[in-house]
Amino acid sequence: MLLQKGSEGDDVKKLQSRLIELGYICGTGTADGIYGNGTYNSVKDFQRLNGLSVDGIAGQNTLTALYSANPERYEFIPGNDDIVGYAVNAISRWEGNYTSINPREPVSIGILQWYQERAHDLLRSIREQDARLVENILGKDSVLANELKQDRSVFSGRYLTNEEKVVLTNLLNTQVSRKIQDKAARIDVEGYIENGKRKGITDEKALIYYADLFNQSPKQAKVITEAIEGEVTLDKIHAGAMANPVMRRYAARRTSVYNVANSFAGSIPLDKFVNTALAECGTVEGANNITKYGEWYGMNGEPWCGMFVSWCANQAGLLAASGNNNGIIPKYASVSLGMEWYKNKLRFGKKGEYKPHYGDILFLKTGASHTAIVAGYDEGNNKIYTIEGNFSNKVSKVWRYADDPRITGYGKNYGTSYGYILKDAVSDASGHTSTV
Repeated sequence: MLLQKGSEGDDVKKLQSRLIELGYICGTGTADGIYGNGTYNSVKDFQRLNGLSVDGIAGQNTLTALYSANPERYEFIPGNDDIVGYAVNAISRWEGNYTSINPREPVSIGILQWYQERAHDLLRSIREQDARLVENILGKDSVLANELKQDRSVFSGRYLTNEEKVVLTNLLNTQVSRKIQDKAARIDVEGYIENGKRKGITDEKALIYYADLFNQSPKQAKVITEAIEGEVTLDKIHAGAMANPVMRRYAARRTSVYNVANSFAGSIPLDKFVNTALAECGTVEGANNITKYGEWYGMNGEPWCGMFVSWCANQAGLLAASGNNNGIIPKYASVSLGMEWYKNKLRFGKKGEYKPHYGDILFLKTGASHTAIVAGYDEGNNKIYTIEGNFSNKVSKVWRYADDPRITGYGKNYGTSYGYILKDAVSDASGHTSTV
């Protein structure tokens, strides 16, 4: 069996259900039986984390691994700089924060103001994660706690009492709630964006604006976009919204979201950069620092951690060079000069002030300087996962603590998220210093 983009049916639905079970988002977060971009990207994530060939096609090897007893789960760490995270922020500015409860409407809560049955889904997810916490805060035998054990329809037209609003605010403010809201928001908003793409919208700024429109009113989002002639741009969709008799009542929100969407710098495809580096893991240097990276750079036999980063950037088409519009990574052998390049571009984030993103460059200063490619940042466990050349004389997957005193900071490459955990990374937490 082979499933790929364009495939439809029960086999695709089974595939999606399994991916979702393992933590892979799959576009809208539902098994709809349509192998679209969301499923394609989730299959690529699965292949990458399970050591398979990464092509987004669910062939026999991928399906065997997927339905095996212990495949690798997806431990995504959401960020705010990708188009989905950016749209979540744009929407939540107007909908609410983690503890928001609309006092005038039936149950409407959280950063996206999940409404009635959707609010029940969210709270039930929190209960499934930590039932004891929910019962301790809401009251084990309370009406609200018992309703979370019932069908979601119980929240249809449901208004909260003042006492319920107080305890529910406390529940929404917990770490469990925040994590579930973050995940639910990304799933919902990615679904909105996928919906926009199915309508032919390709402009990322317009998609961010559309996501907010859809969150407010799917009906009006459809009316506005279908009335636009030709390509749907940010200016066109905003003009359509301001002319719409329903949405123009929210002129302040429309203008604010327009300005936020217009400031989006655009997604930079860093997957090839990071995946190129991952494919080199295990490559060992020859005697006296002899590597293919040094040969390519023209400095063979010299310390090569920076040359490795540059080589990967060149392979991915991201090396800064004349005529390359995607050239966001410098060519450097000297770690200090690489760091200086980012500082001159105003793209350097100091340790402690900036949270590293997927595809960023780490700069380490010890007795010698060192540099590496960031694959993931796990804020909860205070760990950074990297791929680095010349670590113990080879290309290695490494983790170290984010507050490691040897870290100077990061070159920012407009990463799409905080990345993912490299479960087979070796520790550099005990003070090991790579000789670069």
